[in-house]
Amino acid sequence: MIVVTLLWSTAGVVTRHLDAAASFEVTFWRSFLTRLTLIVMLAILRGHHYGAP
Repeated sequence: MIVVTLLWSTAGVVTRHLDAAASFEVTFWRSFLTRLTLIVMLAILRGHHYGAP
């Protein structure tokens, strides 16, 4: 959760530089990257092995 919080808070810096992006696009990409980060972090923390039964 710490990594997600850091990514979410620093995303504001990047999105300020996006002049052409609509609010929906900014929200979509923030949510997408948050989901991706959570999936990766949970897989690492749980020791998930792909292909294992």
